[in-house]
Amino acid sequence: MTCRRQDPGRQRSVNAEKLPRITRAAASNPDNLRLSRENTMKTRGIRKQGVILSAMLISFFLLFSGMTVQAAEYVSIKKDGVNIRSGPGTKNPVLWEVFQGFPLKVMARKNDWVQVMDFEGDKGWIYASLLTNRKTVIVKVDTANMRSGPGTNFEIIATAKKQVVFTPVSQKGTWIKVNYKDEISGWMHNSLVWPANPLN
Repeated sequence: MTCRRQDPGRQRSVNAEKLPRITRAAASNPDNLRLSRENTMKTRGIRKQGVILSAMLISFFLLFSGMTVQAAEYVSIKKDGVNIRSGPGTKNPVLWEVFQGFPLKVMARKNDWVQVMDFEGDKGWIYASLLTNRKTVIVKVDTANMRSGPGTNFEIIATAKKQVVFTPVSQKGTWIKVNYKDEISGWMHNSLVWPANPLN
């Protein structure tokens, strides 16, 4: 079973046995946390018209912005061994392969294909039916500490290596409570994972 992102040209994929797993850590392990007034009626009239015009322009801008600006959309991979391609079609070259749960950001849509971006900023296209709206986060640093509570004053209960995927449960400020395959749960600072605000 493929369990890491794979680039055919760079052999970026490894077997499940080699996938970095979360490991118990001592509390001494370091964190990777990186938080004049006018005198004439004529002038007054001009100013009043200017204020009204400015207010109208601001209102129009806010209304227009509200109609066009949308929140970022994140999805995850439905199963193992899914190909990310250079364009929207199976005739386009495979850029890399991803595993189940791998989080991606939606950039664009074209018919049944979706352009996505991963946590490293790489972009590609994937068939829409291979995606799910299930929220996940991925460790983006070499080593991330998992703590018993939302703060550095809480005990480190485990560490996770880069590209390990978690399910976000809740968020408190900049801290995210995550779960790993129903085996262990704890808190991680959102600077260690991607996306940083998965539940928003």
